[in-house]
Amino acid sequence: MKSLVRFVGLTIILSILMLGLPITHAQDFPEIKPVCFEFERLPLGMTYHVGDSFAVTGATVEAQEFQWSDGTLFPDGEATVENGGMAGGNGYEIHTNNINLQFKLDAPVDGLILLYGAYGGNLNLEINGDFINTPDFPSLHGASLGGVNIYVDDINGTLGRLILEGTIEYFRIGGQEFWFDDPCGGPPPGECVNFESLSLGSNFVVGDTFSDAGVNMTVVDFYWTGGGVASGGFAEIGASGAAGGSGQELIVNNVSIAFDFGSPVSFVSLRFGEYGGNVNIEINGDFRNEDDFAKIHNQVIGGVTVLVGNGFGNDTGMIVLVGVVNTFSIGGQEFFIDEVCYCADGKR
Repeated sequence: MKSLVRFVGLTIILSILMLGLPITHAQDFPEIKPVCFEFERLPLGMTYHVGDSFAVTGATVEAQEFQWSDGTLFPDGEATVENGGMAGGNGYEIHTNNINLQFKLDAPVDGLILLYGAYGGNLNLEINGDFINTPDFPSLHGASLGGVNIYVDDINGTLGRLILEGTIEYFRIGGQEFWFDDPCGGPPPGECVNFESLSLGSNFVVGDTFSDAGVNMTVVDFYWTGGGVASGGFAEIGASGAAGGSGQELIVNNVSIAFDFGSPVSFVSLRFGEYGGNVNIEINGDFRNEDDFAKIHNQVIGGVTVLVGNGFGNDTGMIVLVGVVNTFSIGGQEFFIDEVCYCADGKR
């Protein structure tokens, strides 16, 4: 089963992601929407205690006991609907005070992103029945829980983004002085450019165009560190899992791949494996040539925020683009791409 991050994701990171945008896919796929478990329909100021439950779009939420750092279970916490921006978002958010909230999803989601603000005390997180008690979320960056990869974009030591990569059936989250907002999950597995419709071993050179899942891709020039144009490069359909996914992937060797989604998109995520040489990325005409993808983490390129999980070279990771993307290309020297997912630009 292929996974989406995101993002990995997930129209999803900030209120600026315009929650609930439709996903654009091949013509064979029906239009679907990412699920955002937003709190805007809850009564402002409403407080929930252990045993209480309430409904949000796509999930039933149950208030449960919180576990302190020493393992003690505390039954008397509360969760309150607020709008003070303590999680770094806009609109309504949830303040958990020594309590956990378990989200029982109507259907599994493939990846999840939420905003949080952690102002003191320990935190609890459970995914698919696998529980952890942690002093903070940044310490979980790069870990796995319940078969789901965890990435943390630590903004300032208090505010951050929790990014979960993998299929999530349910999750539980809470803290002592903890706020969170905008939890959104991605579409069902497989609703992305996965390169599965292309013949294994297919080879493309600069100027060639090919397509998968309704997205056209063109092989374009790659630039070395010194600025010279690479020659003799190619892209090829492989199946080694070097991008961190399963099934087929795109091998990129001294070329870049320009993606044409057919219209502007507001969110892009992809898996990658990068094992040597420099990398190129272009968004909305803004081009960067870097030693590795970690150099562009949390940068704004072409008006789009770029988040990178891993990307230090000789590793696999995930790239998430947040903002309106009109043009996008990416490439490397020993580079692999899989599971390119996106949301159509539009209004909430």
